[in-house]
Amino acid sequence: MTPEQKEKHKQAQRRYMEKMKAQAQAGDEVAKKTIEREKKRCRLSSTLSYIKLHASMEDIKKIKKIIKNREKLLTSDEKRDTI
Repeated sequence: MTPEQKEKHKQAQRRYMEKMKAQAQAGDEVAKKTIEREKKRCRLSSTLSYIKLHASMEDIKKIKKIIKNREKLLTSDEKRDTI
């Protein structure tokens, strides 16, 4: 994609999300779900980008610890659900 095409696509995405936000505020359930899905996607994408590009070894150790704790929590919840 050329820079002009990228910019045009970015503007179209921005207009679409603004439209979705307006519909969500008006009470449209589909738009609300779309907005929430986009928020989750952006959080994950931002986190992954930070880890790939900027995280130091200290940051990575903290992230690993958080992941292990989260994994323990989720597996314990799954065990409770199956009982």
